[in-house]
Order: sequence, then C-alpha cells, then structure tokens
Amino acid sequence: MARIHLVLTDDWELFGDGSGNMRRIQFDTMKQLADLYDRFGLKGTFNVEVMQQLYHLDYGQRYPHLLALAHEWESLVQDIYARGHDVQLHVHPQWHQARYEDGQWSLNPRWSILDYSYADALHMLETCKDYLEALLSRSHPDYQCVAFRSGAWFVAPGDHILPILSTLGIRCDMSLAKGLYTQLELGKLDYRDIDEPFLPFYPQMHDARRLADRQQPIVCVPTHSRRWGIEGAGFSLVRKIAKRLPARLLPDVWHASFLPPNATAIRDSGVVKDYYRQTWGQKTGRVSRLSKAAAFLKSQSNRVSDLSSLSYLEMKLVMRDIRQRMRASGQSVVPVILANHTKNIGDFRPIEKFCEYLARASDIEVMTSREMVKNLYSGQYMIRSA
Repeated sequence: MARIHLVLTDDWELFGDGSGNMRRIQFDTMKQLADLYDRFGLKGTFNVEVMQQLYHLDYGQRYPHLLALAHEWESLVQDIYARGHDVQLHVHPQWHQARYEDGQWSLNPRWSILDYSYADALHMLETCKDYLEALLSRSHPDYQCVAFRSGAWFVAPGDHILPILSTLGIRCDMSLAKGLYTQLELGKLDYRDIDEPFLPFYPQMHDARRLADRQQPIVCVPTHSRRWGIEGAGFSLVRKIAKRLPARLLPDVWHASFLPPNATAIRDSGVVKDYYRQTWGQKTGRVSRLSKAAAFLKSQSNRVSDLSSLSYLEMKLVMRDIRQRMRASGQSVVPVILANHTKNIGDFRPIEKFCEYLARASDIEVMTSREMVKNLYSGQYMIRSA
C-alpha cells in the first residue's frame, strides 16, 4: 500500500507587527494543539519564531514582564519537545533591531530575509539556530535543528539564503508553496511558477523555485497547496451565510465541518488589529466587498493548506488531493507538509475532527519534520532533480 508521511507543522509566533497576547495566542493554543495530538497518538512540528524570543530576553533585562514571558516560552518549548513533538527553526527578520517602547513593539519594515545582506542574514540565522539548539540540548543532547521555514515564506530567489542554511547544517527547507504571490513594500515573492510543487527536490542554490541538475547540500520539501476551483467558491458562500447568523443558531456540526478554526476569534488576544492579515490583504488588492466574478476567480487560485484556515471538510479534500497526486507520481511513499498558525485559532473542533480522521487512516503516518529529514537522507524518498 502507498503511504503518506504527513508532517503537521505550526508556525508559532506573535502577529507580524509583534502584537498579541503571547499567553493567549501562543502558549494556550500550543498546549491545546499538543494535547489534541497526544490524545490521538500524533506528533506535531512547531516551527518556533526565535528572533521574537531573543528580543524578549534582551528587553527583559529592563522590563520584568517580558523576561517572564521569555522564561515561559523556554519552559513550554522544552516541555513540548520532551513530549515527543518536534521543534524546528522559524525566523522573521522584521525583529532585527526591534524596539520596545510604551508597551509596544516597533519592528523593522523589511519582512523578507532576501532583502538583508549576507552578513546580516547569516548573523540572524546562526544566532537563532545556536540559541534553539543550546536550549533543547540541555535535556536532549542529541537535538539538532535540521529544518527551516522562512518568515512569511520568503526564500527565493536569493543568492545567499540556501547557502547559509546549508552551511549552518540545515538539511531541509519547507518555505515554498505553489501559488503564493505578493508584491509589497514589506517584501516580494512569486511562487506561481515553481518546478516541483509536490515532491522533495534538490533546488538551485540561488533560486529554490528551480530544480538543480545534481544533488545539492539541502533538500526542499514544498508545503502543500491546492487549487480549489468551484469547491472553493462553494465553501466561501457557506461562510458568508454563516457570518450573517448568530453563532448560537449554528449547530456544532456547522462549526466543526464547514467553518475553519480561525473563523472564531481568540478571546483576550490583546490585538486591536491583525497587522499581518490586514496589511497582506489590503496591499494585494483584496477588498471587503468583492464582486461575484472576482470572488469566483479568487477561488480558482492555489491556497496553502493551512489547518487554521480550513474547515474539516476542506481538510478532507486536501487529503483527497494528496492521494491523487501521490498516485500520479508513481511513488510508494511521499512526504507531505501541512501548515498551521495557532495564533489564529479560536475553535479547535475542526482540527480535533481532523486528528481523529488521521488516526484512523491506514495509509497515513504522521511524523515529525526531524523524522522526515532522516528519511530524506536515508534514501526512503525519491528526491527530484532536473
């Protein structure tokens, strides 16, 4: 039987401008997600944003409440890893030279690590990796940081990011997802055309979107995305109807099956506005009232398979798409990465149903990114090249 090696990642962080109640949108949600995984015998991978942590430690010398948060962060990350889940590297460079004033963070306007010099990018990535390895090796001496997801997905094209990652011992990058596209002042990326959107591959070291013609020191495993078509338009319509109804009138099956986890806001999140989503949305041309034609065209586009933004029924369609593409590839075993952002999850019921579904599936093995990387380099998967 063909087998899917499914990696459930979560980008664990505050909002893009540094806002948010860390205990509510990070600590509480990580615990809830890990408890769900434990209940169903699954293992997750938490891509922890380390730059944020380093600046909390730094400013914590002057602001005790920031130091308390940093210590809680460390304790929780150590506990999650001890429970058998994985912890890997995630870096948002807008934290570079961050300032804390009047109870708020002021971050760098450059969100793309591609826009930083080799020296600055190397310093950020090396410092973050060294910190994470030092933290977890206290109780797990064999811990290594082997996988990476770039902040806001920025990884290509760029002459120095992949070489830096490979120099630092990162074996796998998870930052590509077909269909992502944006042209913002914060950073630019275009993944509408990538050579391999599904299988592991050796990338050209100056442009991870392109296949190399030989083995390289790092492997890219794309994060799954799917073209939704008419199904996407249908789910969009259902959500619009649901938004017009009081939540108490919707039966539990609606919340769990038709609405995504992020349809319910996290209470006491401490966020007046979600800078990340508002900025990303407004400047890519999305508006609050779309015409029917525009809404349909939007539904045709690729969407990253992010559990926080998918209803349970959409999650099942994602798995159907994975099975179809796996059969088309002719491979007997394939690693597949799904994304998640617990900072956006106010309702875990859809993810709970999905965990139950995964636990029952005979052709799916949920594993950590560390296990996936081990399999990559032991020859269990075909790795594409040009």
